[in-house]
Amino acid sequence: MKILLTIFLFITTLFSAEKVVWDNDIKLDDRRAEQIYKAYIDRTQSDDVKNWIKYEIQTEKELITKVTSNSILDGEVSAYFVSKIVSLDEIKRRLEKENFKVVSTMNIDTNTKSVIFTSKQMIEMSNLPGRGFASYGTVTIYKNKGVSLITNPVYFGKAYLQQYAKMSILSEMQNRLIVVFNVYKYSPQRYPLDDLSSYRYKSRYPEYKNLTLLIKSSTSKLLSNFRKNTRESDRSIIKLSDDRYLLLYNFSTELNYTLKRIGSVYALLMPIPIMIDRGKAYTMNPKYYIPVHIPKIDIDELKQIASIPKQIKFKAKSLFY
Repeated sequence: MKILLTIFLFITTLFSAEKVVWDNDIKLDDRRAEQIYKAYIDRTQSDDVKNWIKYEIQTEKELITKVTSNSILDGEVSAYFVSKIVSLDEIKRRLEKENFKVVSTMNIDTNTKSVIFTSKQMIEMSNLPGRGFASYGTVTIYKNKGVSLITNPVYFGKAYLQQYAKMSILSEMQNRLIVVFNVYKYSPQRYPLDDLSSYRYKSRYPEYKNLTLLIKSSTSKLLSNFRKNTRESDRSIIKLSDDRYLLLYNFSTELNYTLKRIGSVYALLMPIPIMIDRGKAYTMNPKYYIPVHIPKIDIDELKQIASIPKQIKFKAKSLFY
């Protein structure tokens, strides 16, 4: 009887939850909250939009963070933007409108897809020794959640390009993506912007520079073997120069069973990037790659997928034999 009463009280609370907006403990009713939201969507210059950098509406099902065109909040930059899902054709249209190019689309699981994109600017910036990982972005589509997560070029550009990051170009890219996808929320996966270029999860974890060398060979042979050992639906190839390529492979079939222990956020890790740079194939060290993509991951979650780093190295290497 006590259990039934508890369930009843929980359901009653859930469906009677008041929608509120927090900013210094100020509460707004539903109508006022919707007025502010409409003002933002219409891109007006009202005082509400100017003065509210961050405000949140708690509904029965979600906490929505409204955004301006600046993804840096309290010195931290979000790794992803959140928007409502649209069709694949519409995603392609929106990206092409802003001079991005869709490279491919991959199925991560039955409810999740990843759209891989690049641009001339992204390729030019990352066409440097060891910097090819900054040449792409993704739109991860969560069909069952009704949202898409778009990678923030400011976050990943700063992490991967470090001193070579052209922040004015990355910021301009960021703002175009925010507008064209009608972004309404920043992902809570964020990290201090000033510390991203030297990111490491903990003191004994690797940094970006600690790349994992998979194999040495000629660039042509590496590309040939990669194509031979992968299905077209699970791979993408981005040419940076004649001797530098960024390869992306969807390891979800091999790794999903373990990765799902950390929840749906695992899909943000797919596809795994591999860089061919002057006859050498590299991946980022998985112990760097995983937490930089999911910066709020905790140590217990990492322990649940402790076997994944070795699996990524082994499976990535096997693609070139």
